[in-house]
Amino acid sequence: MSKRFIKWIKNKIDVVKLIYRICPICHEENDINSEFAHVKDTDINGRGRGRIERKYDVLKNVDCYRFMHKECHIYYDNVLRE
Repeated sequence: MSKRFIKWIKNKIDVVKLIYRICPICHEENDINSEFAHVKDTDINGRGRGRIERKYDVLKNVDCYRFMHKECHIYYDNVLRE
């Protein structure tokens, strides 16, 4: 990926984070430690916070992710998802 494309992805991710600034689990405002959690499967699985491939996958499949606190993400994966 070119540097220009990577910069575009990062800018778009920042916009998505602003749109989804409220955690869907605890209903508090997200913070610096918040992350994207899968709510539907995509081609990329597992943890990969910060990787550019993950960010691009979020942009391509925004309806398959929710932006939430790390603790809420763990709770979602371990309790709510099952």
